[in-house]
Amino acid sequence: MKAWRSQSFPQEKQQDVETPNNVGRQASTFVFAGGRTPVGCWHGSGSSESTPILCRRVDATVQPPLAMHFFRALLTACCSTTVLAAAELNADHYLPFIPENVAIGHFPAGKPPILTVKSGATVRIDGGGGARWGDQDIDAWLKENNVPTSVAENPALAETARVLKEVKRAEGIPSGHLLVGPIAIEGAEPGDSLEVRILSVVPRIPYGTVSTLPGKGGIPDLVPRPWTRVVMLDLKRNVGIFEKGIEVPLGPFMGVMGTCPSEAEGAFRKSGPPGAFGGNLDCKELVAGTTLYLPVFRAGGLFYTGDSHAAQGDGEVTVSAIETANTCTLKFILHKGKLLKAPR
Repeated sequence: MKAWRSQSFPQEKQQDVETPNNVGRQASTFVFAGGRTPVGCWHGSGSSESTPILCRRVDATVQPPLAMHFFRALLTACCSTTVLAAAELNADHYLPFIPENVAIGHFPAGKPPILTVKSGATVRIDGGGGARWGDQDIDAWLKENNVPTSVAENPALAETARVLKEVKRAEGIPSGHLLVGPIAIEGAEPGDSLEVRILSVVPRIPYGTVSTLPGKGGIPDLVPRPWTRVVMLDLKRNVGIFEKGIEVPLGPFMGVMGTCPSEAEGAFRKSGPPGAFGGNLDCKELVAGTTLYLPVFRAGGLFYTGDSHAAQGDGEVTVSAIETANTCTLKFILHKGKLLKAPR
């Protein structure tokens, strides 16, 4: 199955968003538009709320498949250096993964900003995830799955457990993505656009999980019972170890990145389906070195991120990627009066 099918992108969809002048300075820039579900971006889960999103790399001179081969090589180079360079990155601000900074499963429009920054600021953000232990003791679950760490040794695990225990849920939304935000950008107003430069994305825990349920994803009839696989992460070699002899190249990214949805979306917009504001894009190419442009619908922009992934294939066939907990470093640049109709 080939990715980036050009026929999935009508010409009119490519023309309806004006891009700021500095497109192309990062490793890649993407166009998102409503339409058929793409291979390699985001898939609907069968829910009536699903809003498929298309993404493609903008390149005026090189067309797929040549562009795709070039881009994959470029991403491989980016990913192989991300882990090594992450510790050297300095940020203007830091957001820990604590209950006060987190919303679960929705974008709360009334939540005050947890941080306000000037355009051009960089922010290092700790995320959570990897919590497949359910009601089981975390250390017992780690030992059972041969994960060589403990809650005492890895603060990210304790942080995720605390967030799941203490964060108040919105009515009717008992679970969902663990989202950090909102981050306000000074001067941002509806009609502006927000440039998000992804400088670094690095896993915080030594494993990720892949899971699915009967009747879900791309193989709904082939899953007789709930299923979870723990994938160990070898950051030195930049691979996920699925099992002996099967390894997956890592490409850490945040599955959810978006501004606060418009008032028309309501005060408690669920984080599952993406939208014009971004959100659960689940686009595996949003790795370090990529730039994402988002419309601004509310004062301050109110940016959220979460849903940490260590790697993802061409779509979440099981309704999950390799789910983990990441630290990302992002740079925010405001573009006044640059009206976007959808993420780019």
